[in-house]
Amino acid sequence: MHPDAPSAHAAASRCGGTRSASVSSPDTTAPVAKPSWTEAVSHTAAPVESPHSTRSVGAIAVAENHTARPSTCTPATNNLAGYRLAYTSKWTGNVSAHGRVPLGDDLKLDITGVAAGRSKYFDSDNQSPIFGIQKGYVKLDLRVQLSDADERWFLAFVGKNLTNELTTGSAFNLPAPITAVPRAILYLEPPRNLSIEAGFKF
Repeated sequence: MHPDAPSAHAAASRCGGTRSASVSSPDTTAPVAKPSWTEAVSHTAAPVESPHSTRSVGAIAVAENHTARPSTCTPATNNLAGYRLAYTSKWTGNVSAHGRVPLGDDLKLDITGVAAGRSKYFDSDNQSPIFGIQKGYVKLDLRVQLSDADERWFLAFVGKNLTNELTTGSAFNLPAPITAVPRAILYLEPPRNLSIEAGFKF
């Protein structure tokens, strides 16, 4: 973070100098965003039935709001245009694919894979370069499901974060005298998780 630029929350509270816009990104409260886009494509290839894939990409940027400012606002130190916001990646995106394979007349196999990632971001409210930066990552999810043709029952393998990417969702500094010495506390997001699911309709 630029040494003269305050945090995004402080600038917004003093100047009202940011604008809000929606964006297809995990962060829904970030100011001014460049347009995001989503594209879906379909394929046909035997013997897989109705295979399809989707892709989406989101981008976020900050721009100065030139509306009237209070007299206490100092644009030179409160304009966050071009700076990174806390908890906000510059780029986010995901790719998903699904395919279905018939196994004879009575069974079918459904396979769904998802790769989701984001670029690095500040995960602490003070945007500390020491403990408050989460590097960019991509996480892979997979679901493989076996069922009968009418889906009266199913048995599925579900894998979340298959490559076991260890990431932090938030971090903050615990200052003295709360503790003997200042320390940073980082909250770990879910690691790899493997499970088996089963269901039956009656």
